Amino acid sequence: MSAVPRVLYYAIGGGLGHLVRAGRFLRAQDLAENALILSASEHAGDARLSSGVAVRRVPSELQHDIPALREWLARAIEDFVPAIFCVDCFPAGILGELAKLPALRGIEMWHVARLLRWSEYAPLARAAPHYAMAWRLEPLQPEQERWLRELCVEVRDCCIPTPAMPPQTLPNGRAFWLVAHSGPRQEVSELIDYAMEQRRVEMADVSIAVASFDPPLPLPEDCIPITAAPLAGWYASAQRIFGAAGFNFVNETEGFRGKRVLLPLPRSFDDQFERARRSREA
Repeated sequence: MSAVPRVLYYAIGGGLGHLVRAGRFLRAQDLAENALILSASEHAGDARLSSGVAVRRVPSELQHDIPALREWLARAIEDFVPAIFCVDCFPAGILGELAKLPALRGIEMWHVARLLRWSEYAPLARAAPHYAMAWRLEPLQPEQERWLRELCVEVRDCCIPTPAMPPQTLPNGRAFWLVAHSGPRQEVSELIDYAMEQRRVEMADVSIAVASFDPPLPLPEDCIPITAAPLAGWYASAQRIFGAAGFNFVNETEGFRGKRVLLPLPRSFDDQFERARRSREA
């Protein structure tokens, strides 16, 4: 049996999506036991989010300092000595920090690709490394697809499974709607307000469960906080599910389209509005 290669997974970006996706991808490819995730998330130490894969947190002060980030990353590569360097979502890095990075020479490069606002990201992508493999999580914009096939030796479609969980119930035993969003607080508040307005209009006799690591406190009356992860069991039990149109949420709730409500949010590069449009058409 061949040895599992050492994989350094670069998962830099806002929210929890990059960290969660990294762990699940590595588990799905049977690479978790010899992998390290580089994440900027303040929740990087939560093994539930990384699927138990080892994580090293990128210092927060480097996130807008490209030279310092490149230097830190070069040291991380030297320390870990990966056979594969896997880049989540942003092929040149979220700031372009991977462009022509000498530390990547001689390492097999992988890219995990999701839908981007390609017209916004393309200027950074011009100097991206070349990739031996791209794992495509969802259909891309035509321009992004063409770029991917020009830069990557091989492109494969990839499905990231959601962990199974038994159905969950609230402590009060009531029927509930679920608001699920990792933050920031203002966005969680907007989703809660929308769910509460829908509850009022429909005169629904339900509690509202709020699954967030950064909820707006205090929560409105009859809103109950949840800090569980993953949320599969809560999705199954909720009468309705409210969330943004990030890749992870859409992927995790694909089996619950009939009760899912997507409120796409503006992002610099993630194309949530196109993802939501495709979901409505489907």
